[in-house]
Amino acid sequence: TITCNYVDICSSPEPSKAPQSPAPTLKPSPLPTITIITPAPSPAPTSCEERKWYSLSTNTNEMICSNGYDIPAGWGNADMFYGSLIECCQEEFGSSDCPFEDVCTSKVPTLSPLSAVTT
Repeated sequence: TITCNYVDICSSPEPSKAPQSPAPTLKPSPLPTITIITPAPSPAPTSCEERKWYSLSTNTNEMICSNGYDIPAGWGNADMFYGSLIECCQEEFGSSDCPFEDVCTSKVPTLSPLSAVTT
């Protein structure tokens, strides 16, 4: 036979101690004041006319001019931005024609997500 020691807390011979809280009040206490702090809304997105151009190295290590949302972290210097695509191309490529990504004239979104097909 296996025996197991245990303490039955439900049939304890001693009664529990009386509550230590003060006597109840006749009137309920007021509800706590909750202050909700809502941050100020962010400014409206930059319109296409206001977007600045910059040079960007893509995943294929190709340099392009872009007015996209993928500005590298730490880029706050105004000397790194251009007012137009032509200005970016001339400064970065020495020509008014260069590879670019214009988020304002992007392709029409697909109706549903595309799936990669493994071949």
